[in-house]
Amino acid sequence: MPKGAMEQAVVVAVRNDTIPEPKETFQVRLTDVTSGRLIATAVGTILDDDAVPQVTIDDAEVEEGNSGFSTLTFPVHLSGPSALPVTVGFASSDETAEAGVDYVPVNDTLTFRPGITEGFIRVQVFSDLLDEDDETFLVTLTVSDGRAVVPADPTRARGTIRDDDLPPRLLVSDAVALEGDEGSFKMAFGVRLSAPSGRPVVFGFETVDGTAVAGEDYEAVVIRDEVFPAGQIRPFVVTVVVHSDRTPEQDETFRV
Repeated sequence: MPKGAMEQAVVVAVRNDTIPEPKETFQVRLTDVTSGRLIATAVGTILDDDAVPQVTIDDAEVEEGNSGFSTLTFPVHLSGPSALPVTVGFASSDETAEAGVDYVPVNDTLTFRPGITEGFIRVQVFSDLLDEDDETFLVTLTVSDGRAVVPADPTRARGTIRDDDLPPRLLVSDAVALEGDEGSFKMAFGVRLSAPSGRPVVFGFETVDGTAVAGEDYEAVVIRDEVFPAGQIRPFVVTVVVHSDRTPEQDETFRV
C-alpha cells in the first residue's frame, strides 16, 4: 500500500461458466509480511447468473408382447448440465390405453445428479393375445424446485403400445339335414371367430351351388357387412331355406 494511502484494492480473477450452481465463496486474508500474523479476513461471494436448464421428454413406443410385461422407455433430457441435483415430477394419463388394463400407471419423480443431462422414465405395459388397435397414453413432466424449467406447460410425451397379435380366423360349421317330402325348412350354419378380437370384425356370407341348385333345392343367401362386436365370442347363426321334395336323388350339397 503506498505511503499515506488509506485504501488499496485486491483483485481476484473469477472464472466464468455456464453451469447453474449455488453461490460460492472464498476468503481473502491479510497477514503481516514480517511476522505472518493474521491481520484481517474478508469473504468474496460469487453469485451465479446462469439460466437453469430446460427439461424435455421424448415420445416412446413398444410392441405389446404376448405374455407378462413389456417396458416402454421415455428419454428425458436437460438442455445443459447443472451443478445442483434437478428433480422432475412425472405422471401418466390415459388416452386410448387404460391404466391398470393396458399399462401400469406412474406418478413419481426422476432426479438428475449434478452433471447428468439424460434420464429415463420406464412404464410397464401389459402383454396379451388380443388383436386390437394400437393404444396410447401420456406422460406429463412438472418441475417445482426451480432448478429447471419446462419449455411448455405442461411438457408431455406420448407412449404408443403397438399391437403385435394376429387377427382371429373366421370359421363356419358344416350343416347336415334330411330333405323331407314337402314344404321347406331352415338349415343353420354357425359362424364364429377362432379367438376374441379387440376390434369389430366385419364379414359376409354367401351361398354357392354345389350339386344343389339355388332356387330349386335351396334359396340363395347373400349377406354383407355383418359384424362381430369387439370382444364377442358368441357364434353368429345364418339360416338357409331348403326345399323338400319327393324325387329320389343323390345327396346334394352347396357351399357357404
